[in-house]
Formats: sequence, C-alpha cells, structure tokens
Amino acid sequence: MFYNLNIIVGKPLTQNPDYEAERSALIAELQARGIKHNPEKIVRIAKCADDQIVFLETGDESRGLQHILAKADQFARIGINVDQIVDVVMGAITKGSIISSQGRDTVNPRPVYQFIHKGEIKYIAVTIGNNGYIVGANPRTKLK
Repeated sequence: MFYNLNIIVGKPLTQNPDYEAERSALIAELQARGIKHNPEKIVRIAKCADDQIVFLETGDESRGLQHILAKADQFARIGINVDQIVDVVMGAITKGSIISSQGRDTVNPRPVYQFIHKGEIKYIAVTIGNNGYIVGANPRTKLK
C-alpha cells in the first residue's frame, strides 16, 4: 500500500514550538558523534532520558518509516491511524516504559514499550539500532 509521506511525516502532533531548532541541534549532535545518518531523510528525531538520540528515517521496505507503515493495518486494529504512527512510535520510545520483549529467543529481541494513547494503555515493540536508528516497530495486543 502507498502512503503520502508528506502527510504522515508532518510536524509532531504534540510539537513544542522549538522543534525545528531542536531537530537541527540533534542532527548536528549526530554528526559530531560520528553517527551515520541522512539528514534529508530524517522524519523525526528526539533525545531519550538516557541521552540516546533516536531517529526515524524514511527508509525502505526493510527498515525505517516505510517498513513500519507496512504494518499500518495492525496499528489501525489497536486504534492508531496511519497519520499517528510516527508520533506514537516516537512517544512510546521517549515517554513509554520497556516492560517486555518480543522474540526473546532471538539474538536481538525487540523491546516492548508500554505507553498511553488517547487514555488507553498500548504496547509497541520497537527495534532501535546501536546508532539510534529506528529500524522497525509493530503494535502488540497482548504480552507473554
């Protein structure tokens, strides 16, 4: 399925007025740290409480936003519209809590974040590379 990334990528729904300045500063920090990234393809970027910079690029079918959007129907089943996915994923990472993992028997299990969306508890599994690149995310309806 094709989605108009210009609509989906827009500014954060819960944007603070200084987001563009913060975005530029975080991209400069990625550069200073020598972290591989493509500034033109960064859809959203934030700093976590542990000082890690996490960023979502447009990506392709195997990583990044396009990879995540391939699961838009799964997000819709838990009440998250396609135009909310970017905000929800970033919010889960920066404001949520890791409570479990998906694929615990694999080499790189995906942490499962618990967060509140529209007053309801939700769960999303997110893979973040060592460099802060958000590789993929999928909703979880139940935990093991």
